[in-house]
Amino acid sequence: MAEIETKEQERPQTLGTDCTECIFFEDTKKCKLGIIEQFKQKGAYFEEIDGKFLVDRICSFRRTEEWKEDKSIEECAEKVKHEVKMSGTIVVKTNCIHDLDQCLSNLSKMKHVENFKILITHHSELAVREVFDYLEGQEHFADCLAIRVNEGDVHSGKVHFLDEALKRSKNGFIVTIDSSKPFPLNLLNKLYHFIYVKMNRLLYVPADDENNHSVVHAFIYKFLKGNKFWGFEEKLEQVTEHQNLKSQITSWDKINEEYND
Repeated sequence: MAEIETKEQERPQTLGTDCTECIFFEDTKKCKLGIIEQFKQKGAYFEEIDGKFLVDRICSFRRTEEWKEDKSIEECAEKVKHEVKMSGTIVVKTNCIHDLDQCLSNLSKMKHVENFKILITHHSELAVREVFDYLEGQEHFADCLAIRVNEGDVHSGKVHFLDEALKRSKNGFIVTIDSSKPFPLNLLNKLYHFIYVKMNRLLYVPADDENNHSVVHAFIYKFLKGNKFWGFEEKLEQVTEHQNLKSQITSWDKINEEYND
């Protein structure tokens, strides 16, 4: 009974963005960057509550007066476009140094990878010293961090590997890759196109039979407390149902459909 009560206490209520204090938000309820119109075209839901203009999207372009300082709105518009980029953490799961080396070699060739932190997660099969010595000698990335984690089952009471990795992750997106499995070299560019060109909402893309990689928005994963108490995917589905939204789980098929190489 205590566990159920804890779950209820931990359950979040809302997802989205309040446009009201954004410097690009206009009194006419439009956006100087045209983001609101793009969100509308993608079926976003808008609501006004207690003087707040809310959208069921996480807007990466939202900026406040504190950020604006003494810049003109035109200068701000130009600056924010350079600031918004595909970024976050790439979590590489590995149990083999050879696989890890090939994986990092491929990652180093990817567009946008310079905006990502590289975090290696490995299990007891690999000794900490072995991983450390490899990372000291590899030349694919100037800076990589490695942690040893256990890959506990979500409901086993053990810490899920992504929950442990999240403590060392940057904001943005967390892309999880298995070093022993293939992945497309245009993976990050596909995500950039889907999110920042097509302006689609992306919170979570699970792995499937053909794609062994996954993506999750770091803010949402933290907001829902990852796999604490019960599985992240179940939490996301419950929040979606609570807000009467369409599914917030995106498939790789959907991302591939909208991508123009």
